[in-house]
Amino acid sequence: MMESRYEETESILDLGFVESDVPAWKLASRFFHSKVGGFPPWLALEDIPTDLECGLCEQRLIFLLQIYAPIEDNNAAFHRSIYVFFCRNASCHAAEGFDPTKVFRVYRSQLPRANSYYPYDPPVEYPEWRIDLLQEKVLPLCRLCGAFSATKSCSSCKKAKYCSKEHQTIDWKVGDHKSECSNSEISLISTYSSKFLIPEYELVMEADDESVSEDEDSDDDNHEVNVDEEIAKAEALGDKELSPEDLAKAVASDAHDDKIFNKFRKNVKVAPDQVVRYSRGAEPLWISSEGRPSTIPDCPYCGSARKFEFQVMPQLLSSLKLDEGRIGEESVDWGILGVYTCANSCSGGLKYKTEYLFRQNPSSIKK
Repeated sequence: MMESRYEETESILDLGFVESDVPAWKLASRFFHSKVGGFPPWLALEDIPTDLECGLCEQRLIFLLQIYAPIEDNNAAFHRSIYVFFCRNASCHAAEGFDPTKVFRVYRSQLPRANSYYPYDPPVEYPEWRIDLLQEKVLPLCRLCGAFSATKSCSSCKKAKYCSKEHQTIDWKVGDHKSECSNSEISLISTYSSKFLIPEYELVMEADDESVSEDEDSDDDNHEVNVDEEIAKAEALGDKELSPEDLAKAVASDAHDDKIFNKFRKNVKVAPDQVVRYSRGAEPLWISSEGRPSTIPDCPYCGSARKFEFQVMPQLLSSLKLDEGRIGEESVDWGILGVYTCANSCSGGLKYKTEYLFRQNPSSIKK
């Protein structure tokens, strides 16, 4: 994965960490960084997604994170970003028969080096560089969330644009538009956005060389399970109705699950603040053998298989500040979010192509 437009790390795995002490201008799309929260930094400055409603509550999804992930040997993906959106309504995440495609949305956008939006040469990182490329000036964005605003605008001033009636109402009632509606100049971004959206961070990617390898983790295999001893324990706890064969299978399954969770725990311990693990074409770091996807849908655009690209870790949840003041209520939660993308990273057609996300729950861990 590339940390910038021209620097590639040698590691198979990159870890992502949130950095809050970053000026907002630096996270604009024209500087090609990765980020969490705030407005999504749209790469292709046209045809941005419009299907950003939750499939359950029908409220607008909000931006979670974007990873800038060019592919060195793919000229069509010299610039490449993956976006994740989610529903902030906790009850949707707890819905029976949970379908991640209804509550999360993933998009991939990519461009060749020579494109109609950005200069061929690298950006110069200072606030006033190419401000004509500010997405708020180029795209009709919702001033509250940064999504596509289509034709929705304030009926009075005709200048403030929104993606939905819901966001227009919020900005009028608790935002700043009511006080500025009669002004000759209307800001492109609502001052209430920073409170309405999740906090904004730079997502800093660093090469990893300390995570637990398969060889190191195999040490756990040397501790074989004494099946007879474990069966005796299980029977003493009231599992006498199970046959010895069934008990042996259950014990072996639990031991395997413990090993997987221990591997997860060991890797997290190496870098406790990691919020993303990026390793395109590898396997996720699962928290359990339970609750894994049986199949991953193929790319609907070219028919190629999708492969794992990165996972969002549960550590990110504490930085989102979603549950402040909501003691005792349901909360948004996950064990890992695994993002799968087209193995060919196909180009052509839509500027933003839908990819696949799978959620493994913390409840998959056997107690």
